[in-house]
Amino acid sequence: MPRSRIYKSEGIIVKQIPLGESDKIITIITSKGLKIRAVAKGVRKPKSKLSGTIDLLNLVSVSVARGRNLDILSEAYALETFRTIKEDLASTSRALYIAELTDIFTVEGAPSENLYSLFFNTLKVLDSGNSNKMWIRNFELKLLEISGFMIDFFSCIHCRKPLNPHDHLFSHGGGGVLCPSCRIHSPDQLNKLPFNTLKVLRYLIREGVKKSCDLSLTNETRDDLERVLTEHMKFLAEKEIKTLKFMSII
Repeated sequence: MPRSRIYKSEGIIVKQIPLGESDKIITIITSKGLKIRAVAKGVRKPKSKLSGTIDLLNLVSVSVARGRNLDILSEAYALETFRTIKEDLASTSRALYIAELTDIFTVEGAPSENLYSLFFNTLKVLDSGNSNKMWIRNFELKLLEISGFMIDFFSCIHCRKPLNPHDHLFSHGGGGVLCPSCRIHSPDQLNKLPFNTLKVLRYLIREGVKKSCDLSLTNETRDDLERVLTEHMKFLAEKEIKTLKFMSII
């Protein structure tokens, strides 16, 4: 039996690309973890009924017609707009960052409901007005786990010995932590990983994000956490993550 030409789905809009003078190609990550790309025709025209509905970060219900090259969006309804996020620049920048990561790490033909759930639940936290950056660090670590790139913060990736309580080195190419004795075994660039930062990463993994939000951290440790994880995201993505620049200036 042939597939229906029209299919329906629900998901969150994570990307938009202008097409021609009045169209856009939109990318939706569905609630089943699938990635849909479809053309929204005429959406850039001033009187388009879809213009407000298919904003970035909106949770939408869509009807899509299968096309020869690209599918065509025929109907769309906004189910959730995450208005609180969009009223705050800092929250918007963080939401766009995790949306870009979700798009990058959602592999075509390999749906991940767990990744969608992580994305949706983190958006809900941001939309509640919670501005603690630990939720973004939690998103990055959980994304690594779901995608099969989880980092071992307890032993050296080369000698496999437990990491002693002093500063270490992080190898993006090796995907983990090197003790000082093993630094010569890594051909790639190494970043310093202070022991205090390592302890926070371990605590976040062990105790969860809610308890970690209560930690009293220095600005230096917060910056180190962000540096290590965002740099690793860029390494795995094999390209610049565009929203990082926006997030860094807010």
